[in-house]
Amino acid sequence: MTTHTEWSERLCGGMKQLQDSMVQIYRNTELLRVCSSTLVPGLLQTEGYAAAVLRTSASFRELPVDDILEAARARVERSRVIHERGHRFMILIERCAS
Repeated sequence: MTTHTEWSERLCGGMKQLQDSMVQIYRNTELLRVCSSTLVPGLLQTEGYAAAVLRTSASFRELPVDDILEAARARVERSRVIHERGHRFMILIERCAS
């Protein structure tokens, strides 16, 4: 199965289910490196920011948005992994000068 096919199948279950499906991956990860030039990474997002990002993503992919608020809460809940022992995070967020 290709990564694209797997991702597409996960999206069919709804946005909240997608967020929940990633919890174990984060818990099993010892070192996570993130570089973002456009968005605050998911592990650092507030519920409101996450909802806006997920709503935009769902709209772009023409997915239902009926579980966006639950998905945003799940994303924030998932981010609690940053407080668990045994994980290291290296996060680089690019700032664009205006």
